[in-house]
Amino acid sequence: MPANDTELAKTTPGLFWAKYPHWKTLRSFALNTLREEGMGKSSLEPHIMHEIHAYIDHFIRPHIGQPINLSDSIMMATANVMSSMIHGHRKDYTDSTFLLWMKHFDLSLQGVVKASVVRNIPFAQYLPGDASGKKTLFQGVKANKEAGRVLLPEAMKDVNACKDSLDPNNLTTYIDKFMYHAQKERAAGRSDNIFTDGNAAMTMMHLYGAGTESTSTALRWAILYMCAYPKMQVKVHEEIDSVLGANEVRYADRSALPYTEAVILERYYLKVTAGCELMINMASILWDEKVFEEPEKFKPERYLSGDVTLKKSRTIAFGIGEGLARMELSLFFTTFMQKFKVSLPAGHVPNLNGVCSIVNAPADYQVIFTER
Repeated sequence: MPANDTELAKTTPGLFWAKYPHWKTLRSFALNTLREEGMGKSSLEPHIMHEIHAYIDHFIRPHIGQPINLSDSIMMATANVMSSMIHGHRKDYTDSTFLLWMKHFDLSLQGVVKASVVRNIPFAQYLPGDASGKKTLFQGVKANKEAGRVLLPEAMKDVNACKDSLDPNNLTTYIDKFMYHAQKERAAGRSDNIFTDGNAAMTMMHLYGAGTESTSTALRWAILYMCAYPKMQVKVHEEIDSVLGANEVRYADRSALPYTEAVILERYYLKVTAGCELMINMASILWDEKVFEEPEKFKPERYLSGDVTLKKSRTIAFGIGEGLARMELSLFFTTFMQKFKVSLPAGHVPNLNGVCSIVNAPADYQVIFTER
């Protein structure tokens, strides 16, 4: 393996660090392969529902009626959906390596964004305290390196195990197909340092990150808004009860649950907190008053009238895994609302301002799940 982090980024850039020609090739391969593995398709639905029930049994039911924090645990659930496509199996919620990655991934994201102040206002690093976010960045980079030292060797173990057992007639996971494609590229004399063992491992890590943060954050926002707007939560409950009753949620049901889906769409909004760095001005789309009336308000009804098709087309919250993210969010949220009432502890006021990170995430909050 490379001797240092700079060399690592050059030789095993994965999806995040690759230069454009290599990035384009890797992105195209990842997107096509994940679609083959069921991303956004009904074939993946049983895996997602299995994860939802596992999450409920492990994290919610043992604490019914008690305040719990969803921040870390919900990321593990969405990461496990990616695991089923990458490895063909889910990871146990008590797995130490899995817990380490979830812990440090979030810290690293927050640190990198906060430290962008230093890049744009260099003298800020000399101000008292940590106004620039520089200390937070160093903490994040340190945590990320620590996680990488554990995770990359673990990922390489998966790559080597796949190479040893690779069966061209039975390619069932993302990593199987990556290694088989690498084998074909080498056989054809096209060794261009893209489909390497190191890139296979790094791409796995990057897919976990990309397939986890945005979905888990959107779900945490949706639950928080249900706590903040209990009358809207009642409307969601009534619609689900009327349409589904006690039947298990299916992704195909969303067309019969217009209000529930409107609530989910409403939470795709990105509120741009003061101090956030914009690389793409998403706010110009998501807060366009010509399309979204009163964009500063939580208003699911906006998706039930007017040019609904236009509004949905302007609602942009995910990248290459959009189909998977929409399915996960719909199934998780609808199942939670079917089975539980959510509320904040007595005396707690919902904080709807968010925390500036790679995505606008809600500040940590305690939520109480009550059986319905």
